[in-house]
Amino acid sequence: MINEILCLSAIMFGEARGESDVGKVAVAYTAINRKADPNYPKTICQVMKQPAKYQFLDYGMPTQTQIAYLEPLAKAILEKRIDDPTRGAKWYHTRQVKPIWAKQKDIKIALGNHIFY
Repeated sequence: MINEILCLSAIMFGEARGESDVGKVAVAYTAINRKADPNYPKTICQVMKQPAKYQFLDYGMPTQTQIAYLEPLAKAILEKRIDDPTRGAKWYHTRQVKPIWAKQKDIKIALGNHIFY
C-alpha cells in the first residue's frame, strides 16, 4: 500500500496541488476509478504511468519531500475514509482547455478548476 500512497500523493501534487482538499481528492479518485475498471491497469502506480494520462510526469516525478504532506490524505482515500466526490469519474481536465474527447462524455461534476467525466 505504501507505493499506492506515494503514487496517489504524486498524482494529487502533480495535477491538483493548487486545489482544495476536495479538488485533490477528486483528482485522486479518477485514478482509483480507473484502477477499478477492467480496461485499465490494476494498480494506481500503473494507472499513473500510462502514456499521456498525467501531464505532470512530463516534467518528472515529484520528490517524496514535495508530496509528503499529501500522504495522510492519500492514505485516508485508499482506506475509503473519504468518499468519491466525482461520482465515479475516470477523466477530467481543467476549465482552461476543451479537449476533443470531452464532447463524447457526460459531465459528472465540476470542482474547483477541474471538470470530471
